[in-house]
Amino acid sequence: MNATCALCERVTVLDAYLCENCRLDTGDRLERLPVMYEELTLMLFRTRQRPADDGPRARAVEPPTPNLAGMHLRSEFAVLPSWRNALLDAMQRTEPVVTGDLGARVVEAVRVLRKHLGWVAKEWPAAGDFAGEVRDLFNGMRTVVGEPDLAARMGPCPTLVDGRPCGAPLLLPDRESVVRCQWCSSRFPPGTWLALKREQLAVFSPTAKAS
Repeated sequence: MNATCALCERVTVLDAYLCENCRLDTGDRLERLPVMYEELTLMLFRTRQRPADDGPRARAVEPPTPNLAGMHLRSEFAVLPSWRNALLDAMQRTEPVVTGDLGARVVEAVRVLRKHLGWVAKEWPAAGDFAGEVRDLFNGMRTVVGEPDLAARMGPCPTLVDGRPCGAPLLLPDRESVVRCQWCSSRFPPGTWLALKREQLAVFSPTAKAS
């Protein structure tokens, strides 16, 4: 039975709430969010040095001044522990309570959310809202800290490896123009993309598999 992905609105299989691409992208975004939190933390405080013409006093550094905009941005990561708790409630599971600063709770939330992402995609009616908030948080924070966007997924690799199609995901990194296979290292520049699509259809379509 087919359904529509609650995030990208493409057709999914087996009546799942998220399609496979959105499930994988959500996992990749979650994996990178704790790194962005740490990068944002480093940007949170700024130090100011006295002007050089103060003579010997030029080495004195004023106390760190909090960056209020950065503090507000960092607080937006609190959505991740909230989704962690909502997911555990929906699954009727318990996990040890994590106390301490927001950074530790973000790391723990990401661990739990990624661990159960398969269940989220297939079973959780809130999957679309969850994946959408993760995407929005990721996109908002990566522009602040200068992180690249996720690589675009370009279908399975049709290159023959030991007589069989490789089948690994092809990725087009952000701001690059060459599609790459992460497994067999095949490369497909823009001039080959049409031929690549035709080969993928010939090798991986249901009719090709049936024959």
